[in-house]
Amino acid sequence: MTSANVASTEVEIRPKNNRSRSAVVWRKIYKNQLILSGLILVTLFLITAVIMPFFVPYSPYETDYTSALVSPNAAHLFGTDNLGRDVFSRVVWGARESLASGIVIVAMAFAIGVPLGLLSGYYGGKFDEILMRVVDTWLAFPGLVLTMAIAFIMGPSFLNASIAVAVIMAPQFIRITRGQVLSIRDREFVQAAKSHGVSTWRILFRHILPNTSTSLTVACNLNMGQAIMTVASLSYLGLGTPPPQPSWGEMLQSGTNFLTVAPWISFAPGLAIFLLVLAFTLLGEGIRDEFDPHSKVKSS
Repeated sequence: MTSANVASTEVEIRPKNNRSRSAVVWRKIYKNQLILSGLILVTLFLITAVIMPFFVPYSPYETDYTSALVSPNAAHLFGTDNLGRDVFSRVVWGARESLASGIVIVAMAFAIGVPLGLLSGYYGGKFDEILMRVVDTWLAFPGLVLTMAIAFIMGPSFLNASIAVAVIMAPQFIRITRGQVLSIRDREFVQAAKSHGVSTWRILFRHILPNTSTSLTVACNLNMGQAIMTVASLSYLGLGTPPPQPSWGEMLQSGTNFLTVAPWISFAPGLAIFLLVLAFTLLGEGIRDEFDPHSKVKSS
């Protein structure tokens, strides 16, 4: 067979392999109730955040003191708050802030933690020892307290709250990535790449990093829920997104003074936070159960 025939054969085979691999993955997702439930909930929240704000009946900023503290009805599905603002509209707009904060925080923590974890696990030595001592010291502090301190120093805003949470979350990605690299770096395919003179960066990002994808995907999903919860806590304490920008945490806080007369003000955003965190938790746990061989060994 000529080289041209070999090349054409490879081109024909790869799409079939990719399609069959994708089919297997989707079949596992469909059969796993945790993944499917989490995926449905996350999709619904994404639709709510991206599309629904254009269809809400009222502006989230519009005040109407004549309609203050109106209970849920046909005109106001979730009732109104003490300023007469429609709670449903504010919850829908708040979904954007919560999802955006989770994505931004996890992306920043990933960008900080994964490269450091790769280098620490691959090279070891003094760099690994010093970095792990720093990580251990960082993780020894109560996460929420340290986040509050950073957010307070930087000032209340969406970006500052996201940075504060990402800085606290990055050590988790360092430890997860390092642990995965330590279990992979001495395997045959890595040693073969070294013996062929493949560059260190190519080994790290082409050979090692893809083999950590399952653990990192699980970490991203679980940390999304944690990030959303932490940002809501900061907003509740006045250290997150400042009003009048709709924020579930700030809505929860503003409704605490009216729990006996208007519990719907706090109930709606509180339920939204619970369901969104639950969605990412189900998704992360399902992916770990289905695709992580280590978790299957432990469970068996």
